[in-house]
Amino acid sequence: PYKTNATTPIVVGDTIYISTGYKVGCGLFRLTDGKLERLYANTNMRNHFNNSILIDGFLYGFDGDSHNGRNVTLNCVNYETGELKWKQRGLGCGSVIAADGKLIILAETGDLVLAEVASDSFKELTRTKFLTGRCWTSPILANGRVFGRNADGTLVCVKLPRTEM
Repeated sequence: PYKTNATTPIVVGDTIYISTGYKVGCGLFRLTDGKLERLYANTNMRNHFNNSILIDGFLYGFDGDSHNGRNVTLNCVNYETGELKWKQRGLGCGSVIAADGKLIILAETGDLVLAEVASDSFKELTRTKFLTGRCWTSPILANGRVFGRNADGTLVCVKLPRTEM
């Protein structure tokens, strides 16, 4: 109903992945000789405004059939097939980035969540209160620090602990 597509396409080789919210969904297309071939289209990922991220053949992103935070899940989808691998409730309409094999998730309520990059199930490692109020912008990771901002404009920065493996 809003005729919007706020996310950036993900391009891998000759394939283009797109996703949009408001009950529309996602699709993977192949560009050959200037023509698009649809490989799949479904509603397993409906990004509202934050992009999914692609890691090792799987998309991690927030799927929502509404913009009010209800019925929103963090989903893992197979890039090549569009198959839904898992979904996790309770994070609202958040955002996700990744580093060092970990998902860094900023939940809509301001929780900062660290989870394993895993296509078989959601594996939360830790969670902490990071911000208050509504948080829809993606966190930024730079020099071992995570920066986040809420809808009121409050900016927070935390230094991540260094871990030895």
